[in-house]
Amino acid sequence: MIIINLAYFKPLLRGYERIMPGPYRQGELDGLCGIYALVNAVDYLCGPLSKRKARKLFEQVLTH
Repeated sequence: MIIINLAYFKPLLRGYERIMPGPYRQGELDGLCGIYALVNAVDYLCGPLSKRKARKLFEQVLTH
C-alpha cells in the first residue's frame, strides 16, 4: 500500500485556493459551456447529430 503525505505538496500549491480540488466543471477553464449548450440544443431540436457534424458546428461557432 502506498501512502501519500499531502503536506509534501503544500509548498508546491502555495497560493492556490484548491489544495484538494474536485472535478472541474464544463466551462470552468475555457468558458466554452455556451458552445456545448448550443451544440446540444441543435442536436436535440434537429435530430441526432453525428460526431463529425457536431464537431463541425463546434468549430464553426469558435471561428465566428
